Amino acid sequence: MANPLETFAASLNEEERALFHSSVAFVLRVVAFADSVVDKKEASAVERANEIVRERFGAAFAGAEIAESTAAANDPDWPQSPYVRKIGALVRRMPAEARAVFDAGILELALTVAGASGGVLGFGDKLSKDEKYALRRVISAFDLHVEDEKVKASLGF
Repeated sequence: MANPLETFAASLNEEERALFHSSVAFVLRVVAFADSVVDKKEASAVERANEIVRERFGAAFAGAEIAESTAAANDPDWPQSPYVRKIGALVRRMPAEARAVFDAGILELALTVAGASGGVLGFGDKLSKDEKYALRRVISAFDLHVEDEKVKASLGF
């Protein structure tokens, strides 16, 4: 049986579907590169995240990148990019069930990648200021609903 995200993706035209599928890889790239360095722990976390994406979101989402998403993720002003505006519009069109799965899943994966390396000798805050900023920008750009008050507080909301 298809999950809510696959059902929503099936309702999109080919271009929208490619954009939607690429949104996960876009977010993981933005978060991993937030502090300009992707170390082995973060690269490994991205690989694990793509395995989780395959299971929870569907195989079409795992590592799906398109030139537009890569270019947008590499632009310091990515929140204003046409790519992000298109993704934001798609996210806002999702049915409630798909939206809940997407919002929670994207946030969980992004936090996992951002927290893969950080702190000093394994202690302290696992998220750098740059990673927190990138996460806040993703949440704002995609209008993600963050339910967990601890997560909100840790990101400075």
